[in-house]
Amino acid sequence: MGLGKKIKRDNQKRIKKNIEKDMQDKMMMFDKLGEECLACKKDFDRKDRAMVESWNVVVRQEEKKVNLYCPECWAFAQKVAQEVLGEQENTEDDVLVEER
Repeated sequence: MGLGKKIKRDNQKRIKKNIEKDMQDKMMMFDKLGEECLACKKDFDRKDRAMVESWNVVVRQEEKKVNLYCPECWAFAQKVAQEVLGEQENTEDDVLVEER
């Protein structure tokens, strides 16, 4: 029974270490957070709680890039994405295949 507890403890340590490393990586990415909206260049104030809670952050870890978007630009991008996806669905349904 002692071996089972040791394995469980080792697994918990490994999981905790991975979580801590992941959190550290994310905190390092926070330093790369911009000071303005990537799309419209509206200023971002890190000390303004309302801004911090309403703006959107997109982290691209492979590229080591952090993109910041104001609520207006984010809403616009979401609307455009939904329209494009809707058009793709419609065109898939409307495709006319001519049989020969």
